Amino acid sequence: MAIELIANQATLDSFGRCDGARQRVASRGSSAVESALSLGLLFFMLLGVFDLGRAIYASSNIAQAAREGARYAVSHPGDVGGAQQAAMRWTSLGLSAANVGVAFKGGSPATVEVTVTYNYRAISPWIAVVAGGPAGLALVSRSTMLVE
Repeated sequence: MAIELIANQATLDSFGRCDGARQRVASRGSSAVESALSLGLLFFMLLGVFDLGRAIYASSNIAQAAREGARYAVSHPGDVGGAQQAAMRWTSLGLSAANVGVAFKGGSPATVEVTVTYNYRAISPWIAVVAGGPAGLALVSRSTMLVE
């Protein structure tokens, strides 16, 4: 019976720390807090990477739209509306004619410049503060080609 009582009591090590069941419970609690903090930080970083990927996609998309508008304008000189439609048709960002500017410049050689602007808005609020605030970040792409 004396052996059973000693086995159920917590013992102290040489430094005065409790070992046994109490130490394991404290360890589980601190690891839960550490996991929650680490997962929260990982989640915020993942959202930041997601927003960065969306911004890169939008930038690439408007660059291609500007090239498509310029290609159309080269083969149809003077058709500003057609060049705007070609740029808007190519992208999936929902651009309007106000987002696409077309300028024919005479001289030798004659050129056409198509400018596409897009207002990028981040999903995560802390990235939105860095990337232009609530108004968003203005992405601009220009494409200049020679008119044949």
